[in-house]
Amino acid sequence: MRRHILFVALDRFYVREQERRTPALRKEPLVISRDKQVFDANVEARKLGVFRGLPLERARLLMGSTGTILPWKAEDYSELQTRWLDLCVEHSGAVEPEDQHAAYLDLSAHPDPLFVTQAVIDRLSAALKHAIRYGVGPVRWIAKTAALVEGASLRSFCVDDFAELKVELLAPVSEADRQRLHFLGYRKIGDVSRLPLSILTRQFGKEGQRIYDAVNESLFDPVRPSYPPDSLVERMIFESAMEELEPLQSALIEMAQRLSQRLQERQAQATEVIGEVVWETDQKESFSRRFTKPLRCPRSKTAALGLLFTHVFSQPVKAIGVRLPKLEPVRSVQGELILNGKENLRVPRLDSALARVHATFGENSVLAASKIVLPRRERLLKEWRRATGWN
Repeated sequence: MRRHILFVALDRFYVREQERRTPALRKEPLVISRDKQVFDANVEARKLGVFRGLPLERARLLMGSTGTILPWKAEDYSELQTRWLDLCVEHSGAVEPEDQHAAYLDLSAHPDPLFVTQAVIDRLSAALKHAIRYGVGPVRWIAKTAALVEGASLRSFCVDDFAELKVELLAPVSEADRQRLHFLGYRKIGDVSRLPLSILTRQFGKEGQRIYDAVNESLFDPVRPSYPPDSLVERMIFESAMEELEPLQSALIEMAQRLSQRLQERQAQATEVIGEVVWETDQKESFSRRFTKPLRCPRSKTAALGLLFTHVFSQPVKAIGVRLPKLEPVRSVQGELILNGKENLRVPRLDSALARVHATFGENSVLAASKIVLPRRERLLKEWRRATGWN
């Protein structure tokens, strides 16, 4: 299956937020600094030749006594970052922020990734009023390069599209190896893509394999979903409303498998599932269910989603989504191999399971044998048998 990675970056993310808070800053050069470089610059600063990545001392010389330089502070932009990433999560369950203004989205699971790409960009543009750079490709570096070079283009790029670009833009390769490629005469990405693996490994050793994979779209560099940080989200958006039961059930099975894999990667488990369905009429419905047994494996996920979405197949569906909130670390318990009089290690796990049952069905739903009170007659007969040995 060909991967479809979307890279999204909001232009002038930081200066626009500062201008929104202090409108007077719009009339003068404004620079946000980070690591002694220009991290962002507004229109007035760019007119003076200031650009992202410029050394801060050089920017001070260009701006002279005019303008304002503010140090970057993550907390100043955390609310805006959460706002726009939440919009991305509505279209993809695999969102990995690269910075507060940029993120990768894996759209491979959608039947029509470019249709979803357009939906993401339209939603962000309408909600944030930001200029947006974006690109789509089979691997992360191609998607990001497409955004940086093309700015915005609704198509999936490949290495051949960048054959004429300088080798310095081959992001997965270290800067030292890019300089060496340039020195050896391979000054364009297309020049490198035509090299056999044998030459690359002879010149660069183990790194030759990485260079070869990078220019052949086979570099393993997946989107690592890290937003939202405390939950997992999966979504499936259909270009047209689905009416048949079979493809919807297949979509649920696929979502269950992806959720299980991601839970395994995080060494986490969940007991609550929140589902959402978008009908053909664009109406939405959310519903949730809590399970007494933690959900971990694909089988349990498939069963849980089947129970959750049973009622949604009564009318055409445009999209379905699943969220596992409040993830917990997996608690692995290994029983003792030799009985040594110590408390059994299974007790904490049993107590935890019993607490969940009581929370769901009531305190009297399950009782320990020691807490069961027998009728007086049965207790009397029990003591009589014990005293006389009578059966």
